[in-house]
This record gives sequence, structure tokens and C-alpha cells, in this order.
Amino acid sequence: MVLFLLYLSYWAALISFGMAKVYSDVYAFHARNGKDIVGGPTFIREAYGRDSLKYFVSRTSMWVANSSLSAYCIIIFYDFLYIILPNTISSGFLGGYGEPAIVYTILFMIVIWFIINAFYEERFLVAIGRIQLILVIIMASILIGESLLIFGPHLNFARFYKVSFGSNWIFDLFINTGYLYILFFGFQEIMAFQREVKEEITMKLLFINKKIKVKKATILKVSMFLTVLISSSINILYSASVMLSGIATGAIETATIPAFYIAQSLQGYPGLFFLIVAFLIATITTFTPAFLAASRHLKALGEDKIFPYSVSRVSWVFTLLFIIVLVSAGENFLLSITDFMVLISLGLIVFSGFNYRSQLGRRNGILFPLMVSGLTLFFAVMTYFIDPIVVLFAVIVIVFSYLIHDLISMERISLRLFSGFFEIVLFLVISLLMISYNVFQSVKWNLIYISAVNAGTLALILLLIAGILSIFDGILELYAISSGSK
Repeated sequence: MVLFLLYLSYWAALISFGMAKVYSDVYAFHARNGKDIVGGPTFIREAYGRDSLKYFVSRTSMWVANSSLSAYCIIIFYDFLYIILPNTISSGFLGGYGEPAIVYTILFMIVIWFIINAFYEERFLVAIGRIQLILVIIMASILIGESLLIFGPHLNFARFYKVSFGSNWIFDLFINTGYLYILFFGFQEIMAFQREVKEEITMKLLFINKKIKVKKATILKVSMFLTVLISSSINILYSASVMLSGIATGAIETATIPAFYIAQSLQGYPGLFFLIVAFLIATITTFTPAFLAASRHLKALGEDKIFPYSVSRVSWVFTLLFIIVLVSAGENFLLSITDFMVLISLGLIVFSGFNYRSQLGRRNGILFPLMVSGLTLFFAVMTYFIDPIVVLFAVIVIVFSYLIHDLISMERISLRLFSGFFEIVLFLVISLLMISYNVFQSVKWNLIYISAVNAGTLALILLLIAGILSIFDGILELYAISSGSK
């Protein structure tokens, strides 16, 4: 199982490298044409216009994906703070003392950090960036150190030769590669900070005593490549060390947070302590950026007049409400919906690279963005074989969002006619569902049920009347306009 993850990491990292190249090429294209374009769905908007369906799907998918990731972080952090950490402390960790103080101190620090990022980001941008960099370096150092410690006394290369795959391992490889891609998709958020990057910097090469000038486009490109390289290397190193350690994979898969179980099993409480520090850093550096990114994507939809402009002013409120709703879903569902939505969005973004190469008249490399985009969308579609409900939920969210966009764009008469027909169709659908329930299910006819049926029937009658009145009102207004024009 763990060796299988190594192959998945390879494929996911390979696709990420391809995306990073297309991202950097498209940004360089805009920079040469004097446009300061932030990456992501904005590339699609510039290529096909803000009314493009590709842009709408990409931007909405990013909003849903980052909201789902935020909800996932909340669930995991809650489990850690109120279940795992108290149980760990009571079992002897940190001497078994100070449980309430530790829990509330951690919670207080997380809340303060979130408030600073959410409401004072522009004022403290440089300080926040430096703190984030230090925290990420600490987290990466802990993960690398844990991996090397596991590689030491617990190393067992014999396990490497005993690993075997099932008969459908190729199919499993395809459907799980996209699922693992969630580890690497954050690299593209580097483009969101391109306005804070200087147009040109001077770097001193070590051991050569020579200075070189590096342009912004090159800095962003190298940063994205290094992000994918470092994250994939750490993931592969850690997976390989766990696989060669000989620890039972069944116990790993059933653990609430597998990394904690591995650290405590192989290194005791010292290893667990450092893993807890890494976990807290990962939570801090994931939840807050994901929430802010989701809020910005919804704000952009309002500013582009896809949703009401007023939404852009309170986008963080709608995003927070959406996250609260998503928290009711399970962790696996949230991970799957995040991954599927991100793959769909990034696949469409990378596809826009084909448009720019066509504008430049460059035949050389014109198939590269198509190939990367095709692979990304292919792995997204394969998510259906992991969890069909995830794909259905994603489609419903996108369709419903587009329906809202269409309703907002409609004129007054069209809106009334549409709402009338929609209410009548809804009346028919609900009526059929109620009839089928009464016919095919054994129902206990008690007072509560009869009251519910009566209330439902009354609501249906009102729905039908509202639909008829909306259509009638729209027809009268159309007649009045046509009579006035004559």
C-alpha cells in the first residue's frame, strides 16, 4: 500500500511540474504584453472572457475546493484538540499534566493567527510571509528528521522486495493519482503573490562569488518548480521510510491521524511531540490560506458581475457559512470534493495555455498544455470510480451556481416567466415523490404523519398557485409592453 503511494506521488508530481511550466509560460506571455495578471482562473478570463463557461466553472470550483479544504482542517483540528490530544496527555504525554491549559492555549493561538490573517493581512503582509516561511521550514525539517530516524534502526529492505500489487493495480493507479494530487496543488497559489514580488532582484551565487539578475517571471517559475520538488521529495521520503520500517499497514489505515500512530509506535513520546508541532504548523498554514483563497474566489465572482456585486463585499461571510455546512460531511468526502474540484479547475486553467500559444502563432510545444490539461481532467473523471457521490455533488453545485447566475442576468419579465415554470415543475416533481412514497412504502398513519402530509400538501398548493400567478403576471406585462409599442 505504501509503495503504491510512491508511484502515485510520482505521477502527481509529474503533472504538477507540467502545470507549473504552463502557468509560468502564460504569466510570461501577459508580462510581455504589459498586463499584470494574477494566475489561476484569471488566465481563463483573459483568454475567453468573463462570460465564458470555462471561467465560471474554474472559479466556482476553486471556491468550493478551498471551502472544503477549510472544512476538512476544522474537523481534523477538532479531533486533535478535543479527542487525540487529551487522550495522549492522559496516557503520560508531557507528564500527564496541564491538559486544559494546553488545549485552550493552542486554540487561542490559532484564533489569533486567523484574525490577523483574515482582517489585517495587508497591514502585516511582510511579517505574515516571514512567519509562514519560518513555520514551513520547521515543519519540513521535522518531517525530514522523522523520516531519517525511521530509516535508521527500523530499516528493513526485505519489505521492498515482498510488495505485490493486485490484479487491477493499473486501474487503481489511475483513480488514486488524482486523489493524491491534493498534496501538491498549492504550488499554483504562488501566483497570487506575484504583485509583492519585485520586477528584478540581484542574487549572489554561493561558492562562485558572482551576482546575477533574475526577473520576476523566472522567480515565480523557479518557486513553483521548487515547491513541487520539495513537497514531493518529502512525501516520497516519508512514505518510503514508513514502508521499510515494517509497521503494520492495517493499523496505519485505521488510525485517526496515521502520522501520530507511526511516530508513537516507532519513536515514543519524543517523536510524537515533534509530529504534533508539525501538525499544528500544517493546520495553521493550510486552513487560513484556504479560507482566504475561497473568500477571494467568491469575491472575484461578484466583481465580475457573475454573482451580485454586493456578494464581493461580504464574500467571507458566505464562505464561512458554506464551510459550516460542509463541516457536517465526512473527512473523506471533503478530501475527495477538494481534489475533484481542484483538478477540474486546474485542468481548465492549463487548457487556456493552448489559447495563448495559438495567439502567438507558436506551433512548437502547442500540444503540451493540451496533454497536461487532458491528463488532469482524466484523473478528475477517474474520481467517479472512488466516490460517485462526490462527482454528483460537484455537478449539482456548479449547475445550481450557474442557475443563480442566469437568474441574476435575466430581465424582470424573463425572471417571472422562468420562476413560474420552475415552481410548476418543482410542484410536479415533489408531488410524484410523495405519491411514490405513499404507494411503495408501508406508512403508519398516525396524527403526526397526517399533519405532515397536510402541511406538505398545503405547501404544494401554494407552490402551484405561485407558479401560475408568476406566469400570468409575466404574460400580462408582455402584453402591456406590446400594446404600448403599437
